Amino acid sequence: MVFEEKEIIYVAHPYAGKEENKERIDRIMRWLITHDKEHVYVSPINNFGMVYFEESYSEGLEICLNLLEQCDVLVLCGEWKTSKGCVGEWSFAKARNKDIYSLDEWKQSIKNRTRRRTNKVQYKYSTTRSNNSNRFKNKNRKFHGKQKCRNKDNM
Repeated sequence: MVFEEKEIIYVAHPYAGKEENKERIDRIMRWLITHDKEHVYVSPINNFGMVYFEESYSEGLEICLNLLEQCDVLVLCGEWKTSKGCVGEWSFAKARNKDIYSLDEWKQSIKNRTRRRTNKVQYKYSTTRSNNSNRFKNKNRKFHGKQKCRNKDNM
């Protein structure tokens, strides 16, 4: 099996140790992973949520930023602007000129890529069909053309 190198997408979501935030990011990650095979997705909540650092928040954020450093794109989810951690991740990514998207923007880009791939397949199929149709039309034209020439020669 040959593996191609893929961009790594860091998916940030507010957490604060709340189970409902864990459930939300699980649903988001499930959607992203099943709808986009072109990227690899990581979430600090899924990677490090079991060791949430309430006492030493900066220690936990540093671990998350080390992961973000390895990623190509930051996708921000939920009410990220109200989350100290997400704002820190956004600031870190911005300072390093990483591509940054909201979840809605990123999902739209996935849908657009999927649409383009589908259109290419449909275009290829329709081109193949139209080329075959033109081949038959061209044969008929050549035949009619020869017939007309014969008629002119006979006159």
